[in-house]
Amino acid sequence: QLVTAQGPATTVTVRDTAEDLAGLIDIDPNRPLDARIAALQPTNSDRLTLSLAQVANLPARFTNPIVVADSVSNILTSLTPANGTGLDQRVRGFDLINGTEITLSAAQFKSVQAIEARLGQQLLSGPFKLRGLAGEEVAIADILDDQDSRVEVVSSPAIPTLTLTSAQLRELDAAFSGDVVLRDNAGGIVNELIRGLDARVVSVQTIGVSELTLGARQLLNLPADFKGKVILNDTLANIRALITKPYNLPADRTLQLTIDQLAELTQGSVENSLLTGQGRLVVTAVRPGLDTLRTSDGLRLVNDALNKLPSSFQALTVQVEGALNLTTPGSDAILGLLIDQAKRRDAVDANNALKFSDDRLVVAADATLTISAAQLLANDLQGIVIAGAVSTGQAQPRLTLTGVTGAQDLSRIQGDLSTTALFSSNQTI
Repeated sequence: QLVTAQGPATTVTVRDTAEDLAGLIDIDPNRPLDARIAALQPTNSDRLTLSLAQVANLPARFTNPIVVADSVSNILTSLTPANGTGLDQRVRGFDLINGTEITLSAAQFKSVQAIEARLGQQLLSGPFKLRGLAGEEVAIADILDDQDSRVEVVSSPAIPTLTLTSAQLRELDAAFSGDVVLRDNAGGIVNELIRGLDARVVSVQTIGVSELTLGARQLLNLPADFKGKVILNDTLANIRALITKPYNLPADRTLQLTIDQLAELTQGSVENSLLTGQGRLVVTAVRPGLDTLRTSDGLRLVNDALNKLPSSFQALTVQVEGALNLTTPGSDAILGLLIDQAKRRDAVDANNALKFSDDRLVVAADATLTISAAQLLANDLQGIVIAGAVSTGQAQPRLTLTGVTGAQDLSRIQGDLSTTALFSSNQTI
């Protein structure tokens, strides 16, 4: 008050402790800082410690770095983007005066991140509890992606379900008790199934190709709503040890397994089969010699596996490997099993939508199938598709068709097979 103006440009620089300088700044917006003060120079610090009300009352011409010392409630208000244009850019940090923990919405934490990105340093050391508001599901997933150790996502009545990738799920703490939809590529989903699927996961959705390669344990842990293809990749011993109760294959799922694996699950009879359901089956590794090969317990022939399946499956694809000749006596068991499957399905319900025309006999790359035209065109096999599984770098699958006559309809043989037709006599085609 002793300073008087001797001219229009007279100003004062006040040099004192940071604490005393803070005492010059009122919290009442009606009592602004003396207009003659041009600068504040703390003698014991490089910054001022002020409340948020004092920060608002400090004119923009003062560029001193500021640490805000205030209540959790006031700090939360300052971090809400809707309350103004954002936090004062002179603020370099916060000092909570009534606690060490702060609960934020996703939008508030995003505001903290934006300020920290601008400052190049942390604004608050945490910890933070993140309690989401309605519509913040995507923002919460993004925050989990950042792997910020200060953040713990907690349950919120406004966020009953989160959709997360594998990496995001691993960052989700136990404090969130809601449901999780796991949505990731096949690799991410398989990783979660291998490590043990989180109990909060209620649904699995694939990004890109809906095909998973799983062991028996992961197959059992896969939620029932997964729609796509699963390739079973496990030892016969593991399959036998882990799948001890009937596994129901959902209608929207395809299961691919070898005939050896299938034999471990069919248990010697339709009634005791451990594989049930209305999905689609792809049975591979059908090859010569199965009529003498037994299951791991030695009780059953592997070749009987298809004959012990329930009739409920939507479609059956049998893939031939090696050189399989179905024209020699006793070697046409595979065709007989396909016929049996069709007859059983027809017997269950004459109006059943599951049609035998969905079944396929596939010849693998580098493999050869020899079959007679009479076998192929038998009434019980009408509608079955004969196809090839083409693979880069391998020989085209081959089909040898014997006993061909000019009047036969061979349109069910697809063009991805290298087909040789053998005529038993002169024919007009």
